[in-house]
Amino acid sequence: MNDDANFCPKCGKATTAKTDKSHTEEITSEMHTEGDYRISIQGFSKELTEINGSYDTVEMANLNQEKIKEIIKKLKGARQMHGQKEGADLCPPVFNIFRGEEMSSFEIAGGKVIDSGSAKEVSEKELFVIISGKEPETEAKGKRANKKPSGALEWGSDHKDVAGLIPVRKKDIAPTNRIKTEAATIQYKNSPYISEKVRKSAQSGKQHVDLILFGVLAVIMMIGGFAAEEPGMGIISFLVAVTLFILAGYVKGKSKGILFMGFDWTTNTVWTIFPGQKLTWLGNANCITRFSIERQEITSTRYGNVGSSSTKIYTTIRDKHSIYLINAEKTDGSRVPVCKLYKDSEAAAVLNKINALLNQQND
Repeated sequence: MNDDANFCPKCGKATTAKTDKSHTEEITSEMHTEGDYRISIQGFSKELTEINGSYDTVEMANLNQEKIKEIIKKLKGARQMHGQKEGADLCPPVFNIFRGEEMSSFEIAGGKVIDSGSAKEVSEKELFVIISGKEPETEAKGKRANKKPSGALEWGSDHKDVAGLIPVRKKDIAPTNRIKTEAATIQYKNSPYISEKVRKSAQSGKQHVDLILFGVLAVIMMIGGFAAEEPGMGIISFLVAVTLFILAGYVKGKSKGILFMGFDWTTNTVWTIFPGQKLTWLGNANCITRFSIERQEITSTRYGNVGSSSTKIYTTIRDKHSIYLINAEKTDGSRVPVCKLYKDSEAAAVLNKINALLNQQND
């Protein structure tokens, strides 16, 4: 910035007659997007202290070792924002590391950093090496000459992405390169796939029930109106009942969407498109032995008033519901979730179809 600049060209912040030097340094060290690498963070508040589902991007680049450690600590310790609506379009807590044309993707789950490609936890040391391209200073000195190179990304090597994995079908396909593979590279349109109509959320299957109950009540009022020789009330109740039943059918139809799941062998992945969500994928699909269902009881928190009409207390309400994870079981003994469903019969239908499709992929 010029010394006589009145506004920062990066963020638009007004300066004094002379350039605000401290603000210039902050923009240069934390928001500069050129250089060896940069970090793109989504799903967090701007301060990185809260997981809020925001699609707004926080960009950082060329941080020193202490700053990298501070960012990692913030992401792992971020609080989950309360009061979010079930089924809302929320961005998961993720961050991507860009080095040239290569990208590494990670998720934050339960205070842990998970590699999106291998679905395995990544240590702070491993993450620092990926971000900075070098070992932490305290460990790099005196060890560089004796350090052995990690295994190549090929079957049977000790590389962390393929260690313990053995192809059981399409054995001539190379391992998935998680750095070069992302949702945009998955060729799902020409892939073998299955589809099934499923609920969009845990609450979506119940939203039409109240409308049906009110519709039944309107029918009772209609019968009472005609019985009391009040045709006006009977006709109005009849119209209300018809409207409620039609609305209930519409809401029930909107509560479901089409789930798509398939295999892209150009990237050696199994991919999923859940209603209302973006495409997700799991690498090294030729090492999947089968798919299975895992049932879990989930407790969600919301805030509301309880008590009588005259005395209400604003309190925390915990709702319990079941979810059904479709897991991919691999030859290294791992079970990785690829899809989350909300009804047992729908999960069973998806499981039968995807296992049948998997068995067709042997050649």
